[in-house]
Amino acid sequence: MSVSRMGRPRRSGNHPSGETREEILNAAAELFSNQGFNGTSIGDIANAAGLQRGSLSYWFPHKMDLLAELLDRVVTPALDYAAELETVDAPIEVKLGALVLRDVHAICDGAHSIGAIALWPAARASRFDDFWRKRATLFANYEALLRRGQQTGVVRDTAVRPLTEAVFGLIESPVIWYRHAERDDEDEVAASLCDSVLRLCMEDQGSVAATVEAAFELFASA
Repeated sequence: MSVSRMGRPRRSGNHPSGETREEILNAAAELFSNQGFNGTSIGDIANAAGLQRGSLSYWFPHKMDLLAELLDRVVTPALDYAAELETVDAPIEVKLGALVLRDVHAICDGAHSIGAIALWPAARASRFDDFWRKRATLFANYEALLRRGQQTGVVRDTAVRPLTEAVFGLIESPVIWYRHAERDDEDEVAASLCDSVLRLCMEDQGSVAATVEAAFELFASA
């Protein structure tokens, strides 16, 4: 006779367990990646996380809330880091490289490459307008760095908007091809894209390698 898996009951207290919250998000990310957003039910997520369906609503009342949290994790780390970099005394090109590293790590983070969910039609719903506003703000941060780099002569003299679009496209490209469980290594991907962005932008190509190293040092010190 088969024994059904019993989910954990709702926990008492005003603050949910951070560990349980992460288990739910990891389960949702895996199921969304494998089955799609529309093909995944709240019951599927509850079962994968070892919870009763009713208990899951204590943390996330709706499936959309899970997707919103996962989307936020794609953009917020880089956006917060961009604000932090404003207080750091470092060359513009080094700040640019460090921001690329932070951004790529956020996009590739986790076993299920959650950055790819931004491409789903479900992510275009008005429920996720906050994510798209944050993404636009992050784009503006890159554009501002590139403008300042042009003013100091380290970024090549070209139209800033198309250059920013090209930079953003490179940084977000892993959402198409990155596969955590296969051959791609997150650190190597971040390093490669940092190098590519700086080679695209910098006037002095001979200093790109040293700038990448300095960007890694700055990123590691955060």
